[in-house]
Amino acid sequence: GTCSGGECSGGAAGRKDLANALRQSAAYLEAARSAAAVLGKPLVVEEFGLAREGEQLTPSSGTASRDAYYRWVCNTSVALPAAGVNFWAWGGEGRPGSAEAAASALVPSAELVGDPPHERPGWYSVYDVDKATHAAIAECAARFALPPPAAARATAPPPPPLPPPSSSRGAGPEAAAQELALAESWLLSHSLPPSTRR
Repeated sequence: GTCSGGECSGGAAGRKDLANALRQSAAYLEAARSAAAVLGKPLVVEEFGLAREGEQLTPSSGTASRDAYYRWVCNTSVALPAAGVNFWAWGGEGRPGSAEAAASALVPSAELVGDPPHERPGWYSVYDVDKATHAAIAECAARFALPPPAAARATAPPPPPLPPPSSSRGAGPEAAAQELALAESWLLSHSLPPSTRR
């Protein structure tokens, strides 16, 4: 999997690169925070995303890694502090269209699904039926809805350290499962304490 800015592909197994996406995104967000501070400008974390499980494009494919990634980006953005966030990309009722269109970025899709022409239609799409992703987005939106009390912002802990690189755990389905378990454990154990949530 790869990351560019806040946008990451999930790799062949989808979940196996979650920790890598978190690590690369943490470095990117820290650089963006530093740049915003130097410029004296607010930071808006935009166009972050993660491909569906196994890089599938259909609404029936899983979104557990994406949902965890969205929550992590939100938690980290609140702690930075960022002024807001914007995920990539709303597909709504749109669908990738033909199998040929779904397999290639070069074949136009009959439906607009949020992905630009150079990406496979549906790759980062959040569909109208992705209820778990909707919940992650709603939770994040609620945290940015009102300005936090100054005391809460001042006492918010910095984002926690990331898990060690995945290269030390090997490859294959078992390593991917270990990677996912580590990333999920890390996400659960390092969420912001309730006192710093908005």
